[in-house]
Amino acid sequence: MAHFVESELITNETNDNRIHVFQQREYAQIHMDKFNGRIVDDPFEPDE
Repeated sequence: MAHFVESELITNETNDNRIHVFQQREYAQIHMDKFNGRIVDDPFEPDE
């Protein structure tokens, strides 16, 4: 299962992407704490 986090850390300056993906919830939580992040829905999931 993937955990998606949106945070203050930019992953791609071209499009200002701030979404990061983690395999383990523990690492997602560490990133959220360090970079003021929050869990977000899977951005690759098709809209219904």
